[in-house]
Parts: sequence; C-alpha cells; structure tokens
Amino acid sequence: ASHTAMLRFFSPAARKGIAGAAALLVGGGLLPPSDAGKEVYREEDEFPEFASAAKEDEVRPGRKLRVIVLDPPPASANKPSGITLFVAHGATSRAAMLYPLAQRLREKGHRIVTFDGFSSGRSPPGPNDLAAYTSEEYRKDFQALFAKYAAGAGRNVLVGHSYGSVLSVDVAGEQKDKVAGVVLISSTSPAAFRARADEVTGVFKLPLWILESRAMKMLVTAGAPALFWHPGYDKKVFDDNIKMLNCHSMFYNKAFWLQLGWLDEEMLKRVNQPVLLVHGRGDKLTPLSDAQDLVPLFPTKPKMHIIDFAAHMVVAEQPEETAAVIHDFVSAIC
Repeated sequence: ASHTAMLRFFSPAARKGIAGAAALLVGGGLLPPSDAGKEVYREEDEFPEFASAAKEDEVRPGRKLRVIVLDPPPASANKPSGITLFVAHGATSRAAMLYPLAQRLREKGHRIVTFDGFSSGRSPPGPNDLAAYTSEEYRKDFQALFAKYAAGAGRNVLVGHSYGSVLSVDVAGEQKDKVAGVVLISSTSPAAFRARADEVTGVFKLPLWILESRAMKMLVTAGAPALFWHPGYDKKVFDDNIKMLNCHSMFYNKAFWLQLGWLDEEMLKRVNQPVLLVHGRGDKLTPLSDAQDLVPLFPTKPKMHIIDFAAHMVVAEQPEETAAVIHDFVSAIC
C-alpha cells in the first residue's frame, strides 16, 4: 500500500467501516488478539554491550526508564572526544532501533546516553492512565535524564530521531550552556505536522479492541515499508525493527499518539546552538520538503545533509553515513 492509500484508508469514514467489519469478525471469532505487549526481540544477541549496560533508573518520581550509558570502547581507533551524545528515539519506538547508529558513534570516540522512553521497549510498563503519556510528561523525562547524565558545559550534543527531535529541541532551548549542538533526524516542521496530524494519528481513534487484533497488526506491518523504508530495504533489518515494537501495549500506543505534541515555532526560536538536519531522500512519513521548511525557523541557519537510498528509518538503513555526518558535525562545533 502506498502512503497516500494508507492515509485514505484511515480516513474518518474508513475508520467507521473498519469498526463495523471488525465487530462482525470478532463476533465470529475471526479476529483474535495479537501478541502485542510481548518482547520477541533479543537485544542480547544483536547488541550485547548495550543490553548489558542497561539499567533501570527512576529519573523522576514514578517515571522509571531503561537507560544505557556507554563510554567509547577501549580498543577504538578514535581518541575519546570527551563529548556525550544523547540519542533519543522516535514516538512509541525504543533505543534498540538506534543501536546501529549509536554503536558507530561510540566507535568514533563519543560517550553515548540512550534510553527506552516511559513504557517503551524494556522500560517498566506504565499505568492505564492517559495522563501518563502526554508529550509534556515525556519532555520532563528527557529534561531529568539530561540533568542527571550530562557532561560539562558545552560537552553535550543532542541527537533526536523523529519525535526525539521534539525532546532534543526542548532541552537545547533550556540548557544553552551545556548543549553544544543539536542533530535532528527525520524531523518535520510545525506547520507540516499541524496539516497532517489527523492523518498520522487517525488510526488510533479506533477502539482499543480493534487495535489489539491480529488483523490490525498484519495491516500495519504490511503498510510499514511504504511509509518508513526505502525500496530495496534490508528485510532482516526491517523484520528486526518490527519485532522491536511488538513489546508495546496497544493502550500505550493509543494514549501516546492521540496526545502527540510536536515542535512549535517558539521552541525553535530558543535554539541558538548549531543545528544539523539529517534526512532520507525517500522519506514519505515526514517528506524532505517538510524538513527543509524547518531551516528558516531557527535563529541560525542549520546545516542539512540528505541521504540517498534511505527513508524515515535512515538510522537503520544507512547508519554508517548517518554516523559519519554526525561525527563531522560534532568535531566541527566542539
């Protein structure tokens, strides 16, 4: 399914049709629940150093996150930079999706701080309470995480993928003395988000029992390549990424997406540090043109790097090039 077709499919009228059809299927026993909420991806096998370094940390009262802090490997060919990179994942994602990028940045001599957001990945499950999943709560979590693990003044760079760009911009605007620069990957402008918000979040207006069905999981999995990945994507990498997201409860997904907040113009005006925008040329979820609209919204013109043969998941599709351009940016500003 193409991106456009998927958006039409989840229009308000289509959602009503899905709900009606699903009611019949459930009544006939033909729409069993999926296995959502179960961990089926083994980080220990793919990235053992990250898995073994992970620890549970209550960064704020009642907000426990799984945090990974790794210094550069002793055998690295690169001299330790003394720079800490905070690597923030996207909406209802998890740190493991950024491990390919984070590992390469670590090998280039940087200290890495990454994490599973509240109720994400292997962080403890959160409550069935909508108030726990607002964007404001997630921003406060990242502020607390940064305050605890940041290096000295001017020795921190924030790297945010997709929704992680919201967290990164928020902290950069508040911590001007400590944050040396910001990298936004697969981000989009406030105006573009406002224009497409219902298209992006619309499916989560369906009842929870439909979202939890096996048929819905199959539908979303089938539509994911066109939205997030470049044609010719590595099937193993894609399959691993699908497995990574299986651990999330559908209540968490629904609660987060229906309350999703994005960047606004005032947040961007507060960022006076150097900014690097990295974008996959084939991104259909947050198209390149929308990312380019971010450029004039910062006080200082950002640098922009476009990566070919990559889409929204550029961090998994082209981690070598992504890491190289981030490393060059960090070396130039620190």
